[in-house]
Formats: sequence, structure tokens, C-alpha cells
Amino acid sequence: MLDLLLLKSSDIKNLISYDDAAKVIKNAFDKKGKNLLQMPPKPYLHFKKFNGDLRIMPAYFEGSDFAIVKLVNSHPLNPIKGFPSVIASILVFDASTGSPVCLMDGIFITSLRTAITTAIATEFLKPKNSQVLGIVGVGAQCMPHIEILNSLQSFKQTYVSSISIEESQNFLEMNKHSLRNVSISALSIEECVSFSDVLITLTPVKHPIIQKKWLKKDVHINAIGADAPGKQELDNDIILNSKIIVDDMQQSLHGGEINVPINTGIIKSDFIHGELSDLIAGKLEGRSNSQLTIFDSTGLALQDAAISELVYKKALSQNYDNFIHY
Repeated sequence: MLDLLLLKSSDIKNLISYDDAAKVIKNAFDKKGKNLLQMPPKPYLHFKKFNGDLRIMPAYFEGSDFAIVKLVNSHPLNPIKGFPSVIASILVFDASTGSPVCLMDGIFITSLRTAITTAIATEFLKPKNSQVLGIVGVGAQCMPHIEILNSLQSFKQTYVSSISIEESQNFLEMNKHSLRNVSISALSIEECVSFSDVLITLTPVKHPIIQKKWLKKDVHINAIGADAPGKQELDNDIILNSKIIVDDMQQSLHGGEINVPINTGIIKSDFIHGELSDLIAGKLEGRSNSQLTIFDSTGLALQDAAISELVYKKALSQNYDNFIHY
């Protein structure tokens, strides 16, 4: 008889803080830089009929007692059907036996770890005296980025934008109780981009919607939306004139913001400045004055592994007992 602990999103929220998450994710990237990580490239199942896909994301840190596999989808049309555009589950395994020990909701963890990593990259790459945060895209990732960036970084003003100003205003109205402590307004995409010191793009588009002529000369961009082949949010002029840091080189080349410019010959792989793990370790120079920087985030299983292992250990220490026996 085996026991499997079940954890809901509400359990996870009670078990982990933003600071906890930031610490374990920084440590996870440090282990990546030291080659103490097994993380095979994630395979995709593409559902062209339904405009969606499913990704399988395994990870194991050398010496750890646990390994994880995350199953996560991307279905941009899901909200019309009453479902989240991203649905994820994480299965934690006992590395000593290979038996599954915990099944936890991955939707909250996916949003949490993505926004936490954005905040970490921003810490290293943002311009001095950054005061304005701009976010393009008001889907599931928007609220976590607003909350976490304003918690872990210091911004005086936040702007959000989307396909229409009405959609952005509706987002603010729906979340007004959670945003009471944030100075935030809705703008057009062009206005949002032009005012931003730090810009976050969270859209699933396949044709660039952010133009270089809208940007300040000294701005940091966190490009989050392009997480599969064929997606690109930033125009090629931005790519060609930026210092680019990726979360993982191999994964970014085939599915990140740079995947289209690479595959069309706009840039070559040696144009990329390096990986976030090397930036955190001090092996790479971060921002120089008056330049554009990009963090190309594709989302890595190491982030999920770091947080889910911590959550599982905390649940055991606090005697969570929602087990099923099989």
C-alpha cells in the first residue's frame, strides 16, 4: 500500500512565501550553473484541432531525495470555454524508490515560479531608479506578476495593457480588491510600453506586437509569452539592439522569444549574452548604462522542482494528512 499526498492551490499558498520561493529558485539556478541538474528538454503534444498543446516537464537535482514531473498545457481559447488557459499538475517522486508521493496543483506554482523568476531577472537587469512597471497582457500571469514584482521590487507606478483598453479596464475592475495597495492604471499597448522602465510581455502572439520605436533608450524587458515554437512578441529591431539573457539556451532556441529570429537567420545563437544562472553567479556582466536588455523566459522544470519539493517538505512538517492510498 502506497500513500499519495494531495495538495490544492490553497494549501500551497499557505505553505510558501514569496521570499521562500525566491530563495529556492535562485538556488535552483545556481545548481543548474554547477551542472547539478537533470532536466531533459520538454516534449510537446500539439493539438492543432483545439489550438493548444501539452508539455511534459521532468527535473531532478543531483543528491536530492525527490524528483518531479509537471504536466502543463497552453490553450489560449480556454477562457471562452470557462477553463484557465494554463492547467498544470505536479507529481513528486521519492527518488530512492521511484514511487509517487505527492500530487499538487501546478497552476498556482506555474504562475508563482514564473513571476518570481521575472523578479529575480529584473533585480539584475533593471535600469537604476526604475519607477514604472509596464505589463502587456492581462491573462492568468498578469496578477502574479503585479503582486510579486511590486512586492520584491520597488515601483511607484504600474500600467497594464491588452488588445483593447476595455479589456485592461475590465481586468482592473475584476481585481480591484487585490490591487488596493498598488498604483495602477490601464493604457494602450503603445502608451504602456513608452512609459515603462521595466516591461513584461505576457501574450501568446505569433507576430510581434511591441515596436522598438515605442521604447525608452534604457529599459529592461521580461519576455514571457513566447514559450513555444513560432511565438514572438518583440519586433526584430528590439532583438537586434538588446543584450539578451535566457533562462536556458537549448529551450530558448526552439521555443523562447528568440526562436523565430534564430530560425529565420536574424540572429545566431552566439548573439545571446548568456543564461540567468551565470548572471546570478556573477559570471556575466549585467546591465550597462543606456542599453536595452531582455530576459527571455521559457519556463523550466527546475523552477517547479525547487518550489514543489519545498512545498511537499513543509506540508509533511505541518502534518498535512490529505492522503489517498493505492
